[in-house]
Amino acid sequence: VESRFAQTEKLSQKLDLRQQQLRIAYNRAWTAFWWYEDYADFIRFYDEVEKRVIGSDQANDGELLLNLWQLLASSVRTGKISAQNANVDSRRQSLQVMLEANAADPVRLNNALEARSSLALLKLNQAFLAGRSDLMDEVWHDLSKILDETSSLGDYSVERLGDVIKEIGGNFDSPDFDALYEKLVAVLRERRSEGEAGEAFSERGMDKLSSDKPYEAIRWLGKAEELLIKEEYRGELVKTLIVSSYAYERVGLLWAARAKALAALERTFTTFNEMGEIAPHALYAAKRLVWIELQIGRIPHILGEMQLENFIAMHSKMSEPQKEKYKEELELQDSVLGIHFLNLPISALPDVEHLPDILERLGNFAARMALLFALGHEQELRTEGTIPVTETTDTVLSFFEQFQDQPAAKDIPRHPILVSGETTLLKTSILGAELRIEVPNNFTS
Repeated sequence: VESRFAQTEKLSQKLDLRQQQLRIAYNRAWTAFWWYEDYADFIRFYDEVEKRVIGSDQANDGELLLNLWQLLASSVRTGKISAQNANVDSRRQSLQVMLEANAADPVRLNNALEARSSLALLKLNQAFLAGRSDLMDEVWHDLSKILDETSSLGDYSVERLGDVIKEIGGNFDSPDFDALYEKLVAVLRERRSEGEAGEAFSERGMDKLSSDKPYEAIRWLGKAEELLIKEEYRGELVKTLIVSSYAYERVGLLWAARAKALAALERTFTTFNEMGEIAPHALYAAKRLVWIELQIGRIPHILGEMQLENFIAMHSKMSEPQKEKYKEELELQDSVLGIHFLNLPISALPDVEHLPDILERLGNFAARMALLFALGHEQELRTEGTIPVTETTDTVLSFFEQFQDQPAAKDIPRHPILVSGETTLLKTSILGAELRIEVPNNFTS
């Protein structure tokens, strides 16, 4: 166990992933307390977790420290840790300041509500230790208000709060706690009912898409999304968003398709930030983004999303057949990128002279070959052996003409978008009208 912890810690430091380092310290503290009963080590790892949590703007980080603080406080009460070593009050104040800062955030409402929940549980612990039933009733009212607010905040984990309330239920018996428990059951029932309805709408939307009725699919899938915006149904929501992306693509609304794929990928990275795991549908969402961006034609975005796709693939669990299928899909994406480079007008070539080396490092060999040819470096391709010495200039030209005229060429714009210069022209068609929007070349635009 210790050697595995040491290895994970070494890797996390090398990659400089703060969230991963926090999770390692937390699990080491948890292991020291529950498995080794090594309370000196527990305090040492508590300090490390505290150092990484204080100042964080993530309420979930505060929840981890709260879990450890509750162990610390109970250990003082049972005599396992001395009050002097535990320093319970000082540690509680540090945690409370961090949580209050998150709870006061007027923009990130889900995060603020998570922080308020932790503050309520911190207050409950103090009330329990002091034997103050009046303060406990205040906590039940606070938690009841929090449950009321969850109806409009789908990303808040009611299940997690519910587990805590159920766990402590055996220690409390009062009308106020009973009222809180009844409200919890009602909220859970409503969320589960909405989630089940959302899954049913999603399945119907998939049926419509399979029947080649994309507009009807969009309508059903939209209903599903509204009901699946609950933390407990994150996986189902991601799946629905990916299918919505296909539906919007089917009717030619590429920017909407991209927005759905991007939303799906963002949801999967929430899992990565919280748990350090790549969600099952992350690779599907990333592949969707690449394919949509290939159709929109923005070269820098295509390359960036290909890199992200490769990163996710490297950390995804795939069988050998799945790996082989993914490799084939990568080659197809590389070829479509190559068509973009063959479509470049002569005036744009100076802007991409630096790209062949980058494409080689990224493993986009087909796109690199096409770009080198477009730049007039046929001799370089011959020298390195990419073009066999037996091929004549005419046969090479014929090969690249066929390359440029692949069926995928019909699905991409006539010229790619390099996002160079001061502005970029973006286009889309909606209800038969073409919209052209000229935007400055910056990240916000």
